[in-house]
Amino acid sequence: MSDAAQQVTTLAAIEAIKALKARYFRFVDTKDWDALRTLFLPGATLHFAHRTDDPETAEVAISRISQILFPGVVSVHSGGIPEIEVEGDRATAVWPMSDLLVFPIDRLNPFGLARLHGYGYYRERYERRDGAWRIAALRLDRLHVETVPLPGAVPAE
Repeated sequence: MSDAAQQVTTLAAIEAIKALKARYFRFVDTKDWDALRTLFLPGATLHFAHRTDDPETAEVAISRISQILFPGVVSVHSGGIPEIEVEGDRATAVWPMSDLLVFPIDRLNPFGLARLHGYGYYRERYERRDGAWRIAALRLDRLHVETVPLPGAVPAE
């Protein structure tokens, strides 16, 4: 393959991975859990380092995310300009991220929060199988989290 053809192939892979991550954010924010599951390879792991020491299967993590983003919670996730490295049918990326979660204040929720605004980085691995890129591993490291407690709530320890 010529250098120019290789560059086109790499750029096409980068754009496909960007679209994959955009769908990830949209599916989380719209609570489309079935569609979210399709973005991961079988055996994929998710590791939310601020919450747990160990990675979880995608199924366990998506179940937990769906409990955190219970009906009435509004979330907005966004990713900044990624650093994506492609090597054949494998790739890695680092995504700056921020997320905003707005919890309903008309009833108690298990977190005692009205809002959460977080900042950090996703570190991900991808594989292309049958022509489609999927997430093989995802790790979120938060650098900073701002919270607003529910009026009258006692913060969780």
